Amino acid sequence: MIKKIINIYNNQKKWNLIVGYNYKKMFVLKQPFYVGRADPFPLKIGDSLFLFFEEINLITRRGSIRFGELSDFKLIKIKTLLKDRNHYSFPFIFSHHEKIYLIPETSEKKTIELYEFIPNSGKVIKIKDLIIGIESADTVLYKKDRLFWLFTSSISKINGTHDKLEIYYSEDFLNDKFQKHIQNPIHQNNRLSRSGGSIILNKYRISQDCTNKYGEKIIVSFIKQLDQNQFEEIEFCTLRSSDGREIHTYNEIENLIIADLKDKNRSVIIRTIICIKIILERLYGIFF
Repeated sequence: MIKKIINIYNNQKKWNLIVGYNYKKMFVLKQPFYVGRADPFPLKIGDSLFLFFEEINLITRRGSIRFGELSDFKLIKIKTLLKDRNHYSFPFIFSHHEKIYLIPETSEKKTIELYEFIPNSGKVIKIKDLIIGIESADTVLYKKDRLFWLFTSSISKINGTHDKLEIYYSEDFLNDKFQKHIQNPIHQNNRLSRSGGSIILNKYRISQDCTNKYGEKIIVSFIKQLDQNQFEEIEFCTLRSSDGREIHTYNEIENLIIADLKDKNRSVIIRTIICIKIILERLYGIFF
């Protein structure tokens, strides 16, 4: 037990947001010592660039959705969008007909939810459940040939991980129901099934390769064909950190790269609290 606690203390990590114009030279955005930040999605509103991201409390392990303005490689005016007893992550954000919509991960609720983001108030309003009765993660929406294509990663009943890529489509995501693609599941593995960012340049799909570990690397695939009867993609390239640190989200906007990177948690306070928490949970059944 003692060896396990020491190992946990020495090997704690947390996610950080990174930005830059060159993948080999990225800058880490500062964040509070007691949180991790991941899943960054950019959105330009007027002349300002905003980042929407997951912020996870390192003690409770609950994720919330926050956003802030990116200015000189610093996040300012940070606000909370979604925070309650549920876990939220992967805030896919997009514009449609002069409105801004958000699809966060809500796997615990067994739903895929759609929200509208109101820039003036900095708040979101729930619009509808796009799909119910599904434990899925990391959902992205993509418009092609007058159809809206929803890519999502559902949980496999075999091993309990999000390793099934499924595609749904609809003519009107606001008013119509989504239909399953005939090829579902498109993939069923830990290499290509989980989305890792928005569709780039309307033709490149980002996925997380978690074959050997969570966040091992990013795979960029070219969408060769997508219609109601067939989906085909070709692997284009892979992205990984030069020192083996985990990365699992990658986005681009106006030549700016936005991603996340896992690094060692150097806070003695947080590492100690987490170890105490584990002891209380395992020995006394006390959870907090």
